[in-house]
Amino acid sequence: MHLKFFRYDKNYLLRAVQEELRSRLLAYLCGQGRRAFQQHFNPLGLEDSLSRQIRSTRPRLDGLQDVYTTLAAIYRYHHGGNQLELLFNGKSHEEQYHLDWSLCFADWCSQLCADPVFVRLLLGISVLQPPKKGHPSLAEQRLRSLVQEKWGIKVHKRRGILEQTA
Repeated sequence: MHLKFFRYDKNYLLRAVQEELRSRLLAYLCGQGRRAFQQHFNPLGLEDSLSRQIRSTRPRLDGLQDVYTTLAAIYRYHHGGNQLELLFNGKSHEEQYHLDWSLCFADWCSQLCADPVFVRLLLGISVLQPPKKGHPSLAEQRLRSLVQEKWGIKVHKRRGILEQTA
């Protein structure tokens, strides 16, 4: 079941492309987080147990699903009209959405990874913490909150997208 986060959240092609790219883009986000960790916290590249663990551990993407859903909803809210535009470049709409969403996600990753707090939370969820079942951890909730604060939008599962005022 797909949740509609705002009244005209009906671009099913864009939503399908976002779901198709979910695991690949979350892996990209984790890779960006690892590079940002080196820049923020270990610029000399010194070898210690933490940096070895971050480099060698395969990231768990299950704790980042809500963050991805939030980012995808924000993108659809800002960029995903429900009308198909005319494309004169020979690409299908799915190919164009694939390109546009990937480029926007990469840009947003670099913006988010510029914040050391975001990088710490990201690596804590995906690499350092043991996996938890059930409710989201406090770090997952804080990470989602940072994303929502960055764009000034609250994404609720029941009420949809609400823009924050002042």
